[in-house]
Amino acid sequence: MKFLDNIIQFYNKPFPEGRWFGLSKNVLIISISMTLFLFIFQPSGISDIQPLPTRFLVCLGFGVTGALAYYIFELLFGLFFKNIKWTYGKWWLYSLGVLFTISLANFLYIRICFFGYIYYDIYFRKYIVINSLK
Repeated sequence: MKFLDNIIQFYNKPFPEGRWFGLSKNVLIISISMTLFLFIFQPSGISDIQPLPTRFLVCLGFGVTGALAYYIFELLFGLFFKNIKWTYGKWWLYSLGVLFTISLANFLYIRICFFGYIYYDIYFRKYIVINSLK
């Protein structure tokens, strides 16, 4: 139990004060870095995209999608987080929310960019089958 108490105590510690919250400049730098990283190293089959300008536009799309997802998260939840006393636990939850929003936006971007549609039928079938087995 001492280990669990130490974790809880750590997450309840006040977060260091500073202007880290809502800095748009950081988001733009990260988005540009992500675009350049994807274009230079071309992971996950990006190298198969031809011609070269199309490949750059796909990489740029990931950077723009990440930035837009962050701004949408800030728009939806920014007022909620604006005037709270920050702890490590709250910062961790905030970071997970941003990460989830960016991941979801990238998933939707991939589905629309490479497949042209989002196929919901398989998700609904899985949900119906799982719930009918209960």
